[in-house]
Parts: sequence; C-alpha cells; structure tokens
Amino acid sequence: AVHLASHGAVSAPDAPTGCDPEPRANLVLDLARPGAERGWVGRRVRVGGAVLEITREPQRCLGVYCSVVEAGTVRVGDEVLLDG
Repeated sequence: AVHLASHGAVSAPDAPTGCDPEPRANLVLDLARPGAERGWVGRRVRVGGAVLEITREPQRCLGVYCSVVEAGTVRVGDEVLLDG
C-alpha cells in the first residue's frame, strides 16, 4: 500500500492532533484544497507515470491509502490528475 497525504492536511478541521503526514506518508502532495485526498476513496489518481487507486482512509492518521494500479516514476513537480 502507498500512504498518500497532502501538505495542508495537518491544518484540516478533522486532522488528528499531533499527526504530521511527512514522516509517515510515501507520497506528499501540494493540493489546492488541503485534505482533499480524503474525498478520493474509490477513485484513481495519476502522479507522474504511476496510477494509484485510493482504497481507504487511515484510522489514526492523515491522508489515504492507495494500491498501485500502474507502476511508474514519480518526481517532484509531477502533475496530479484525478480520474473524471
């Protein structure tokens, strides 16, 4: 599983106290709406050459868990594309 979170998730109203996504998440995104990834469960996202399916929210931390649908290279600055 891949743990994906946004930088701004820490400031989201439902963020658990003391939970910082950066040390735990495999992939940390800059999103226009901090914490938006929590509404993506059941959808797919393309980041660079990888496609991830958002499977669930963690119970005690920020962000979401994903499964890898298509493996690929992800680099700093890659575009994040959410399916339709």
